[in-house]
Amino acid sequence: MTLIPESELSGFARLIGYRLVRWELDYAEVVLEIGSQHLNRGGVAHGGALTSLIDTACGFAGCWAPPGESRAAVTLSLTTSFLAPAKSGRLLATARKTGGGRGVFFASAEIRDDADVLIAHGDGVFRYRNSQNRPLCLLSRIGRGWQARSASRVRAFTHTLTLPSLTQWGPALSRYAGEGSNAALVPLA
Repeated sequence: MTLIPESELSGFARLIGYRLVRWELDYAEVVLEIGSQHLNRGGVAHGGALTSLIDTACGFAGCWAPPGESRAAVTLSLTTSFLAPAKSGRLLATARKTGGGRGVFFASAEIRDDADVLIAHGDGVFRYRNSQNRPLCLLSRIGRGWQARSASRVRAFTHTLTLPSLTQWGPALSRYAGEGSNAALVPLA
C-alpha cells in the first residue's frame, strides 16, 4: 500500500521503487523492497539507494500538510551513516522532523530491515520551497483573545495574541477559522 497514487509519483520514486506508507505531522515511513537493481557489486544494498530512502523519508516528515494543501522542500545537507549490510527483503525508513522554523527544518531517519536490524541512520537540513505554504500553528480562542501554539510536537511555543497583533492575523483568521470558531490552524508568521 502507498499513500501516493502511482500517477502522482515522481519519476525518481518510480525508478527506485520506494513507497510512502505512513505520513502524519512531523513523521513519515517509507518502504523499499530490495531488488537486484538496488545492489552494488558486493551484493548488498547500494549506499545511494539507502541515502535516497533517508532523504525521501526526512523530506516527507517535514512536509506534511492538511488534506487539499501541499508543502515541498529541497535538501540543503544530508549526512548518512551505514551501520549494517542489507541484501534482500523489505527496508523501512522512519523519519521525524526534529526542529526548524518558517523556512528551514531538520529531520532524522533510520532504516531497519525485516529483522529490525538498524541498517543506516541519517540527518538532514531542508528548506521549504514555497514560503506561502509554511508550517502551521494552532490558534485557540481564549476569552476575547487568541492564543497561538505550534502545531509541531517537536518545537512547541505558546503566545497570547493581543488586540494589536490580531490585526495581522485578520486574513488568516477569516480564512482558517469560521464564524464563531474557537480554533484555527494558520501558517506561522
